[in-house]
Order: sequence, then C-alpha cells, then structure tokens
Amino acid sequence: MSAALERLYALATPVPAPRVSGQWFNIRYSPNTSGGELINIGVGWVDGVTRQIHSRLIDNLEAFRVLFGEAFEEEVRFSLDVVRSALAKSMLESPMRGVAFSNLRYAAGDSAQDVLDRLFSATVSLAEARQSASAKRDAAQNNLAVRKTVFDAIRLKAGLSADRIIAEDPVYWVTDGVRRVPLDIPLRSENMLGSVVSGGYRTKTPLENNLLRSSLDLETAGSIFMRDRLGFFVMRAVSDSGPDASLDEVIDTTCWKLHKQGIHVGVEETASRLAEDILGWSGI
Repeated sequence: MSAALERLYALATPVPAPRVSGQWFNIRYSPNTSGGELINIGVGWVDGVTRQIHSRLIDNLEAFRVLFGEAFEEEVRFSLDVVRSALAKSMLESPMRGVAFSNLRYAAGDSAQDVLDRLFSATVSLAEARQSASAKRDAAQNNLAVRKTVFDAIRLKAGLSADRIIAEDPVYWVTDGVRRVPLDIPLRSENMLGSVVSGGYRTKTPLENNLLRSSLDLETAGSIFMRDRLGFFVMRAVSDSGPDASLDEVIDTTCWKLHKQGIHVGVEETASRLAEDILGWSGI
C-alpha cells in the first residue's frame, strides 16, 4: 500500500456494521380491486437470522375517511387486523383479497424497530394526515374502541375467566381447500362464537355495512364450526341530540333477523351493561 493510501486509510471514519439485517416489504391495500390502485398501509421486515416477522401498520385512518368516506373505515380496520394475524402466523403471502405484499428487499439498521420506523416514515404517506376534531370525537365509536371498553368491563367483572371467551386474535381463519379465509369473531370458546360491534355511526350506510359484514362472518363461522351458541352484541351510540330513529331501525332490523335464526342478540348503550349481557350468554 502506498504512503498516500495509508494516510487516507488512517483518516477514514469507520462505518459501523448494522446490528440487524434482513428483508423488508410494503403492505398495500386496494380500495377497489377492479381498479388496481394500491395504497401503502404499513411495512414488514423479516429478520435475516431469526426469520421473525416484524411490522408497523398505519393507525391514523383520517386520510381514508376523507378520501373514501366513513363507510370505508371499518373495512380498512378489519384488513389491518387480518394482516396482523397473518404476519403473527408467519404468512408472507397476501392474506386476503384487497391486500398485497411487495417484493422483499434488503434493509439493515440498529434494531428491528429502527428499520420499521425509517421505512414506514418513507413509504406510508397517508399516516401523516391530520385528524380533524370530528374524527377524534368519532374514534371512540369504531369496532376496535368499542371492543376494548366492553372487554375491559368483562375482565373487571369476571377476572381471569374472561380469557375463556375473549379471543387473543379476533381473526378466525377458515380453510376451504387451499384457500384461507379470515372471519371477524372476537368471542370464541369450545361451544360459543360471538361478535361485538359498534352502532356508533352518523349515517345509515356505514352502519349497515358494519352490521352486515359482522353478522355474515358470525353466521358463516357458525355454519362451518357448528358451535352450540352464537351471540351478536351491539353498542348503540349515545348522542346529546337524542336517538336517531333511522339508525336505530337499522340496528333493530338486523338484530331481529339474527334473533329469528336462533342467535342471541344484545343491544346496549353502555359497556358495563353489554358486558353483563355477554357474561350471561356465555355462562361465566
């Protein structure tokens, strides 16, 4: 080595080796599969040593609400639940129609979280949307938030016995030949299947969509797995302006149809009362 190269080598700043390395991919959602549009909703990273899958998914859905309306929001939330469940089971193929994973590419950094945060910030632009005052107010009415308050009330009343019916993963996977289909069933035991959904919507269309999808998933799971008891529980919204008759009619009609099929139905305005109904139904 020449003297000049030796001097340059001595002056060079060592580049620290990355602590972790692996392959990353974007998680993409298609609001309209016929149109082919894909929107980044998260990133995943596969550890090159352990092969464990880490992920970070969007949690601010304000941009989806603005672009596609309130009726679309719960569909996105369910898709995110399906993605979480699939990755927890080390599934690296698309878990459902409307969700796609990009090709794997190399990424390294100080930690798995460091890699995820950096790539998420660079590729998931919709996460930067600012939440409006109305969106923040309505956030407490989505399925995820309603289930949390109801399940917290169940645990307060039933203690450790609550884990006998509250599923760790709300997504119930059905295998039909080579196809795996995700169903939204957050209450499960050896002889019971149940769903808890929000009735807190301002207009009829998103409320109808939410109730319809949840009830269809419950009926489908019931017909496949042949559980003794099925339960459908709705948290009715409480508004300062009083009840909306048209929205109550949607809830009452859906619940009447389910009741006629032998499904236990519970509709309440508070998490505590809905929790009591669920516990009574389950026999805990």
